Amino acid sequence: KKDIQDYGSVDVLGALGAKSVKSTVAFKKKAIGAYWIRGYETWQHKKAELVKGYQAGLELCANSEWLCEHAAMLSHQPCELIRPGIHTKFFAHKPRKNKRPLVVGALYSARPIKRSKFASKAVKNAGGMQLWMLASRPPPNSILKNKVCVQPTRVVKRGLMQAVDIWIAPSTSEGLHLPPMEAGLCGAALVANSNRRGGMLDYANENTAL
Repeated sequence: KKDIQDYGSVDVLGALGAKSVKSTVAFKKKAIGAYWIRGYETWQHKKAELVKGYQAGLELCANSEWLCEHAAMLSHQPCELIRPGIHTKFFAHKPRKNKRPLVVGALYSARPIKRSKFASKAVKNAGGMQLWMLASRPPPNSILKNKVCVQPTRVVKRGLMQAVDIWIAPSTSEGLHLPPMEAGLCGAALVANSNRRGGMLDYANENTAL
C-alpha cells in the first residue's frame, strides 16, 4: 500500500519507528495503535521529538528493560516489555578448532557510540588474537581486523559467530543487543558492556558474561 489509509480493517496498527507515529495516529479506521520503540531512536532523535512520539496516544512497547523504563519516564505512561524471538536451533553451539589463535568477534560501525575502535584496540593490546568483524560497510584501514563480513547473509553471520571464541560488545547505546546473544548461543564467550543502555544486561550477568 502506498498510503496507510488504503489499508482495510485491522485490529492493531503498529508504528515501527518515530517516523511512522504521525501516520499511525492519523489512521481513520478503528484499530489499536501501538508504537514499537527502537533503541537507535534514543541517539538519532532529539529528546523533544521522542517525547512527542511517546505521548502521541499510542500503546508503547519495547524489547529491553531499560528502553521500557526510558519511554515510561519520558511519556508518563506504561511501556510494555516484549521480548523478540530468537532461533535457538539456528544459532547453535559448534565446537571450535584447537591449535589456532584465539578469535574475537565484534560489530563494526562508524558511529562513535558503537565504540568499534575500542574492540580493535583491545584485541591489539592483548596480542596473539585475531579480530573478525560483521559490518554494514567496510571498516577503514585504521581499524585492526583480520576478517570482515560486509552485509552478510544470515548463514554467513552464523558461520562467523560459530567460529569466534570471544564476542566483544562495547556499544554504549542499543535496544536489546541481539548479536552478542546470538554469538553466545553459538558458543562464544561474551565480553559485555555493564552500561544498561548497552542493551545486554537483560541477558548478560556474572554467570553468562564478563
